[in-house]
Amino acid sequence: QDGKDNRPVWTGPKEIAPSMAEMNELIHDHVIVKTLEAITLKNGKSALSIYNHDDCHLHLNTSGKFIIGGPQGDASLTGQTYRTEKSGLTAAAITDIVKLEFDCRPGALAHDLRLREPKYNRTAAYCHFGRDCVEEVGKKFFSWEEPVDLSKYADMDDAGVAQAVADNKEAILKK
Repeated sequence: QDGKDNRPVWTGPKEIAPSMAEMNELIHDHVIVKTLEAITLKNGKSALSIYNHDDCHLHLNTSGKFIIGGPQGDASLTGQTYRTEKSGLTAAAITDIVKLEFDCRPGALAHDLRLREPKYNRTAAYCHFGRDCVEEVGKKFFSWEEPVDLSKYADMDDAGVAQAVADNKEAILKK
């Protein structure tokens, strides 16, 4: 990050994302295997005892690419947190902040991102993210690139976020 979207400038080492094949193996090893290890069968053994990676055909990101759009394509949500656990915000608190600040109903997302405007030939080309938000002829392009200022939560811990949720419960439920 370059720091212009309310996040600090990244000063750590550059990291290269794993390939799809590597990512699928990581998902297998760290999600599927760990989940099976945590499940105890009626016989008292781990569910991993009846699992064989060679015989089980898992379909993770079956297209191997992120070029197929719509419901028939791959879907994923990737997020990064920046030292939030060290500063006292857990994943649950981050979820609560999203509830407070964003209306995540499908219709509300379509409205807020102006998805029904006939402008997506331009936004579909050359990547959807990392481009400047611009407005031309009354249409806003790449509105999802406008950062939402969440700095008021920076000094809150879990209890502070929970109190904000309690104080705004009625507004959250109306979304």
